[in-house]
Amino acid sequence: MESPASGNGAHKERAFLVGIDYRRRSHKPLRSNNTRAFLTDGAQAARDSARSVPGTSKAPSIPQFSAEESLDELRALATSAGAEIA
Repeated sequence: MESPASGNGAHKERAFLVGIDYRRRSHKPLRSNNTRAFLTDGAQAARDSARSVPGTSKAPSIPQFSAEESLDELRALATSAGAEIA
């Protein structure tokens, strides 16, 4: 019996495209008295200072794509690599 990968090379890999729409919650901290109780005055001053300086984030900006756009891109990559979308 021949394996699907052998023979005339007509075998295509199958790809299953799965998308997960994951949205991260806000990073805004809860401003309660209990939260401040766990920080020293110096630590709280450092946090307050860091928040007040605009544009100091070193994190790269992440492009926002819809789930459909992401799946379209994945589909194009898979088919360009010779996969059959299942």
